[in-house]
Amino acid sequence: MGMLAEHADHVIGVDAHRDAHSAAAIATRTGSVTAQTTVVADAFGYKRLLRFARRYARTPRVWAIESSGSFGAGLTMFCSRTASGWSRSTARSARRAATEPSSTSWTRSAPAAKR
Repeated sequence: MGMLAEHADHVIGVDAHRDAHSAAAIATRTGSVTAQTTVVADAFGYKRLLRFARRYARTPRVWAIESSGSFGAGLTMFCSRTASGWSRSTARSARRAATEPSSTSWTRSAPAAKR
């Protein structure tokens, strides 16, 4: 697969917890954090994260969501239905995912519908 930076310009890294999710937009070529936010872990918060991603990572992006089988499950499902880009649950930090090659595969989600 090569470097993630060859496929996406940004990673939206999400640290998922029961009550809140913290996210960072990371430039894949440099590994620099371009923006950060924390939202409530509910449907309203997921929509805020999507707006955050569209604002700070307009170009091709991937989502790296921690704990996609537990606290991040709702956000993972939301992203797979509404967010264009790729999604993958990861135990690695989003900064490492942005700058290091990976032997794991990323899955492509369908483009979001225009609203």
